[in-house]
Amino acid sequence: MKLATTVAIMLVAASPAPHASAADLEAPVVLENEHVRVVEIFAAPGQRVPIDGPRPHVIVSLTKARLDAVSADGDRSAVDYAPGQILWRDPATARFARVAAGNAHLFVVELKQAELDAGRPSAPLAPDHSIIVDPDQHHLVFENEHVRIVDGMAPPGARSAAHSHPPSVLVSLAKSRFRVTIRGATRIFDFEPATVRWTNHFRHRWEILSGEARVVMVEIKSAHDDPRFRGAIARSPD
Repeated sequence: MKLATTVAIMLVAASPAPHASAADLEAPVVLENEHVRVVEIFAAPGQRVPIDGPRPHVIVSLTKARLDAVSADGDRSAVDYAPGQILWRDPATARFARVAAGNAHLFVVELKQAELDAGRPSAPLAPDHSIIVDPDQHHLVFENEHVRIVDGMAPPGARSAAHSHPPSVLVSLAKSRFRVTIRGATRIFDFEPATVRWTNHFRHRWEILSGEARVVMVEIKSAHDDPRFRGAIARSPD
C-alpha cells in the first residue's frame, strides 16, 4: 500500500533548541550503518539547515518551525513543521533551506541504498508483524518501496502480544520505560524524547512500566534481507 507522500501526525514535542547564530549549520550524525544515515538538526531563525540532499529521506520534527527553501532556479517555498510531524522527501532540488520562524529540532533519516530498491523484490509483511498482531498500538502511517513508517503509542501498563519488527530506525517522542521480553530474556529499555536507536530484525513482547510511550519506527526495506541485521535488538552508540 502506498499512501500520500507527506504524512503529518501529532506526537509529543521535545524542548526547543536555544537561539543560535545565523551561520550555516553542520548537523551531527547520530546513527549510521550500511543502509541509513541519521542526522539531528537544531537550528534557530536565520540559520541555513542541511535537510535536502541527493538521497530520499524521512524527516521527523520535534518542534514547531517554518523553513524557507530556495531551489536551484531561485524559486522559494515555505514548509511548516509541527511537533511530531513526519515527512517523506524525494531527492531534493533545493539549493538550501533557512529557518524563518521557530527553533527547528529535526531528525533526518537518509536512505543510503534507495537507488537499488527499484530492482529489489518487495519486502513481504511478516504474519506476526506489529501492525498485524497489535494494530491498536502500532499504526501504519506511510509506506512506499523504500520504507514503512509505524507510529507506536501506548499508555502506562499497556502490554503487547508477541510480534516482530524488521530492521528499523526508532525515534522516541516521549519519556517512557519498557519491559521487553526477547527469546525468553527480559530487559528494561528507557526512552527519552529525541532518543534514536537502530534495531535489527527481532521478535518480542513488551509492557509499559511508566510514561506515555510514543515511538516512530522507520522500517528500512533495503535491510530486510541483509543477514547482518537479523537477530536480537541492536542499540545505537551512546
